[in-house]
Amino acid sequence: MQQARVKLAGVNVTVSTPPRNPSSATFLLPGAMISISEYNSIRDVLIKNNHVVLSFYCNVLTTKHRIMAQSVKNIFDDFKRQYAFDSYNIVGHSVGAKVALLVATDIDVNRASTVVALDPIDMNPAEFTSGNVKLSNAKSSLYITWATAGGAGITNWNNPRAIYQSDPSAVTRFVDFQDAGHMAYTDNGGGLPGLLMRSGTKEGNKRAHSGTLELVERLFP
Repeated sequence: MQQARVKLAGVNVTVSTPPRNPSSATFLLPGAMISISEYNSIRDVLIKNNHVVLSFYCNVLTTKHRIMAQSVKNIFDDFKRQYAFDSYNIVGHSVGAKVALLVATDIDVNRASTVVALDPIDMNPAEFTSGNVKLSNAKSSLYITWATAGGAGITNWNNPRAIYQSDPSAVTRFVDFQDAGHMAYTDNGGGLPGLLMRSGTKEGNKRAHSGTLELVERLFP
């Protein structure tokens, strides 16, 4: 694997490239203020399956969710000059998952392919649970997961189940990880944000983490 930090469409992007010519492009979008290195295990599965992986830091203190979603589209426009890709996939966690859903349903509907939204949280502002955006706008396959133990600040009004229930027929599959916390998808607890949102049991978090890797392996062969 080769990894480089480059500027695409004005955004600092980490591009991880497999040893052989990549067959697909996949964005890996972290949770709010979480280092992309916390998702190396997901990245490694994608690299093994010959995906080039693009990631950028989701700084919610300076950048609105819709601007991040627009950045995904713009980055791909810039990036695809190097590769003959017509579409891309997205795996996102937390705010990155909400951004992934915004891309697929509103910002770049025709090019977003398979989207895996790991514990999306619909707030600041609410988009899907408010009815402003419909999941059924998507042309891509949508997968939403829910770590049932949640975390600080996540309510029944904005959690993944609420997003799913806003338009359930549009979701290809909804997966609930029982007894897992919101940071179960990270490799090392999510850094400082993880300390603030620690939840779930050790066994539940472990099942969610391994289950996520199995899901990514299956969906992105």
